[in-house]
Amino acid sequence: MGVCLGHYVCWLLPFLFLLLMITVSSAQSQGCPQRCDCIPKLKTVSCFGKRLSSLPEGIPSDTKVLDLSGNKLRWPNAFSSLQNLQSLSLRGNQLKLVPMGAFSRLSNLTSLDLSGNKIVILLDFTFQDLKSLKNLEVGDNDLVYISNKAFLGLVGLRELSIERCNLTSVSSQSLSYLHNLVTLRLRNPLACDCRLLWILQRRKTLNFDGASPVCMTPVEVQGRALSAFADSALFDHFTCQKPKIRNRKLQQISAREGQVVSFICRAEGEKVSSATYSIKLRWDLGEHSPADK
Repeated sequence: MGVCLGHYVCWLLPFLFLLLMITVSSAQSQGCPQRCDCIPKLKTVSCFGKRLSSLPEGIPSDTKVLDLSGNKLRWPNAFSSLQNLQSLSLRGNQLKLVPMGAFSRLSNLTSLDLSGNKIVILLDFTFQDLKSLKNLEVGDNDLVYISNKAFLGLVGLRELSIERCNLTSVSSQSLSYLHNLVTLRLRNPLACDCRLLWILQRRKTLNFDGASPVCMTPVEVQGRALSAFADSALFDHFTCQKPKIRNRKLQQISAREGQVVSFICRAEGEKVSSATYSIKLRWDLGEHSPADK
């Protein structure tokens, strides 16, 4: 009792301490999701490495920075109520597909990190609502294809990272929407043909962040960096061969009336394809016999 200034002060201390703990606990429960760390003054919520399989409840609607990296999220959604978000990290989760509308209403978002997931394809209109986005990271995924309109709407994008994926090409149409792009990180096993012309024509103004994309195929340009090609060589090497049928031999097939028969045509060119055509035979017995057909 000697350390107290007075009888009444000593008597009030336990109640004051209890009141303080209740206040702090209440503030945490209202302003920060369980298992996450928050900095209210910076409007930041960090749920890094918390083994989350879904978006945690209780994220304040005024959050500006949200870190969900290093978790087990499989489906990115439920962000539409966080309209004040400026930075969102989903790095290192288990995302395989980003559905259209996943980032709808996030008009204030300037940075989005989707790297280190298992995304195979970027669909059309995936980012169409992100008018303010400046930085997009989609590298270190299993990407094999980017749809022509995947980047539609990214009118303000300045940095794009799609490195260390399985891409052999990125269509000129998909990149043509990125009018303000400054930095492009594109380290992939690229097939250097006409589909890369958009990048080639801007190779002197784009910043490749010290790692210019390198050709993997065709053999005659294998290992050469895109920045090493002279203007005069662009249309010598970066061309696409029109598809043409390789085998034009007559295919003979015996069939009965009503039977479906198939003819296979193989082609070579920019898009090597295999097409199967099926027809259903019908005899016109009015003028000819089946033996005449």
